[in-house]
Amino acid sequence: IDDSMLNLATLRADLAAKRAVYLGKTSFEGQDVYRIQDSDGHVLLLDMQYRPVNMLERTNGGGAEQPMYEVFRLLPASHVSQEMWNMSVPPGFKMGTLPQRP
Repeated sequence: IDDSMLNLATLRADLAAKRAVYLGKTSFEGQDVYRIQDSDGHVLLLDMQYRPVNMLERTNGGGAEQPMYEVFRLLPASHVSQEMWNMSVPPGFKMGTLPQRP
């Protein structure tokens, strides 16, 4: 999934360059949201603090839209293990080889 629409700076640039279009304000699952459509036709839903709520995609070639995600939750960095941010190559890793299966 291209998550560039979840980057607020990229989203602002896309809106300024008309690669994304503001569709207005509506309600989604009981909360007010802004709707922004990207060039692929996906609609990003942002809450009133501009935090992503979900994305919608078109179904069946018609005008109907459905949420892409059943649950969409952004975790604060404090809830993500420090180990997750470790991007170093593991000891013994050799480029271009796959582990042997027993």
